[in-house]
Amino acid sequence: MEVNQAIPKSISGRNLRLDGKIIILLIVLASVPVFYFSGFVGGYLKDPISMSSELKSPASSLASWELSNEAPFKYRFLFKAVVMQVSSLFFASSNRGFYYAYILVSYACFLATMLTLYAFIKNNGFSRKLILIGLGLFLVSPVILMAYKIPVHLREDYMSYFILLVGLIAIQKNNSVLLMITFITGSLCRETLLILPFTYLFFTSNHSLIKRLFFSLIPVLIFVLIRFLIGLEEYDYFSGLRWNLENPSQVIGFSVITYHFMWIPLIVYLFTRRQMNLAWTYIDKSLVPVIGLIIITTFIGGIFSEIRLLFLAFPWIIIAILRVIEQNNQLGFSGWFSQSKIKAFLIFQPFMIYILFYLLSKTENLKVSAYAVHYNQWIVISLIYIELMLFAFIHYLPAIKMIYKQKASNETI
Repeated sequence: MEVNQAIPKSISGRNLRLDGKIIILLIVLASVPVFYFSGFVGGYLKDPISMSSELKSPASSLASWELSNEAPFKYRFLFKAVVMQVSSLFFASSNRGFYYAYILVSYACFLATMLTLYAFIKNNGFSRKLILIGLGLFLVSPVILMAYKIPVHLREDYMSYFILLVGLIAIQKNNSVLLMITFITGSLCRETLLILPFTYLFFTSNHSLIKRLFFSLIPVLIFVLIRFLIGLEEYDYFSGLRWNLENPSQVIGFSVITYHFMWIPLIVYLFTRRQMNLAWTYIDKSLVPVIGLIIITTFIGGIFSEIRLLFLAFPWIIIAILRVIEQNNQLGFSGWFSQSKIKAFLIFQPFMIYILFYLLSKTENLKVSAYAVHYNQWIVISLIYIELMLFAFIHYLPAIKMIYKQKASNETI
């Protein structure tokens, strides 16, 4: 009996390792076409001239990276330092070599983000199927598919997403050394990564309050020190706020498509999470404050059309959606294409067509700020995501009704 029991365990262990290798292989295979489409099909990675426009440098001298002489970009020097080092080590610091080094480092950060997202979702206890769904939700997001195109135009953002995920894993594993590394590198990468010590300080209990305060103050001190050493340059801190106030339609539109149909199961999660049998981790505790903080800081100091800023909350949102799918098959992906749901979806199509033509007729009145945004293209993309959002709403409508019925019965009792 003992021998027979040992064999399945051994086989199961090998299958689990094999499954992990297959997922990693799928991640690598999927990363190549997605990165190529986002960066080379209309993206600024397609040639040195396009890259020079993004970096505000002559096409013959990309390494001058003149954008990094301006605030706040000059305070984000980790990505630039890595690109320069790779260019020097492998491409003899030539102009063409810098171009290749920028692409290589960008792709490495993208792939590292996907692999770390896989580890992050797995560490939250989800099955292989749900891990693949989580990775799929990440890949179909407009920030990823349009990464190197206006108005998304990533630079150091994949590096910051990677650092963020490593930091969240360090919190999960209670690894103080790894957490401190992410706090330091995050401060050198982008100021938006202060969201990581914010989460650690207020929503974890791994360490004492004194230790959490000490750890969290270090990236803040680095943030201040960088500006003191490099020089605090005066720039218009509220240009983004003015643009957001002047363009409410774009604020709403880009907010919706940043997380597209993921908003629907996220709303279901927010209404049902108290009823779920959850361990209530720091991810669940910090979800609403993190999303709120990101929205507020983007509204005040950023531009909503640059949706890479709003996308910083993706680890929290993907985990929340996977919890909804895991808890109840009715809330998951089963029964999406039933006849009744297809009919309900088709009923709305004349209205959706009207919205499309109405928005296309209004593109001339949209302000483009500093960027030449192809709004016709973005409106079509937005409508695709809104269609998916509508389909998700039809699917999750029974769950929403169930929530209100439960509330009504509780109030009656």
